[in-house]
Amino acid sequence: VNRSMSAPINIWNDHQDSMAERDSGWIQLYVEDVQELVDTTVQAYMIGEDPEVSLPVMVCMDGFILSHVFEPVDLLDQKAVDEFLPPFKPLRTLDPEDPKSFGMFVDPEYYMDFRYLVEQAMEQSRSKIRDAARSFESAFGRYYGDLIDTYHTDDAEIILVAMGSLVGTLRDVVDDLRSKGVPVGLLKIRAFRPFPADEVAAAIAGAKVVCVLDKNISLGTGEGAVCTEIKASLYNSDIRVPVIGFVIGLGGRDIPVGTVQRIVSKAEDVIKHGIKVENEFVDLKHSLVS
Repeated sequence: VNRSMSAPINIWNDHQDSMAERDSGWIQLYVEDVQELVDTTVQAYMIGEDPEVSLPVMVCMDGFILSHVFEPVDLLDQKAVDEFLPPFKPLRTLDPEDPKSFGMFVDPEYYMDFRYLVEQAMEQSRSKIRDAARSFESAFGRYYGDLIDTYHTDDAEIILVAMGSLVGTLRDVVDDLRSKGVPVGLLKIRAFRPFPADEVAAAIAGAKVVCVLDKNISLGTGEGAVCTEIKASLYNSDIRVPVIGFVIGLGGRDIPVGTVQRIVSKAEDVIKHGIKVENEFVDLKHSLVS
């Protein structure tokens, strides 16, 4: 359950807590609503327990926004889940007849090799995430994308990028603006680790402006962690699309529809007038920070 980081103390939602662990070796999956949370938790067991992966999986849900609300959920039948998930066969067990040591000390001669194995497992998880998403769709009829999901991106000049429950708000904004002729689309990052660089680059290659809405701040960079990853994805793909980072909603600050519409208006100015827009901390109280 995602919440903000101290200091100062704040228990409301943003993504700073899980972002701080993005290089710890955990797979990270972010969900848009409570139904996706239930369904992705089942998929997480299939992904993490695969012998080619064997990594822990964070299923990240927005605190309070999702964790403390009433919302209809289709609970999965236990028998159906048991039939869907393969039996868990641990690769290593405690056995007095075959003693092993776990969590051993590793000196510099071997440590790097172990971390490389974690990186290999993370790379293997890409295909497992895709397979789990499609297998779940076949079994239960619901699909949320695999590493990413796209919404009206094929002909979009402006693409909004986000993770978590904010995606639901952005879908409504996209629908409203498209009804008014604004060519805007949405890219949902479902897996932040492993980061879907190739999929992201392909999804936004045709856009004229990309707006990344980050509910985190990567301190010292002036932007959120997702924005940095998006830029790296484009750079490595030789795609040059303007990317604007918006740090938004920290500590549970509300993100109304009007705020998102203003972000889209700034992207329109970039297209129409060639205006350069810098990264922005959205809805700052300037009387407090100036």
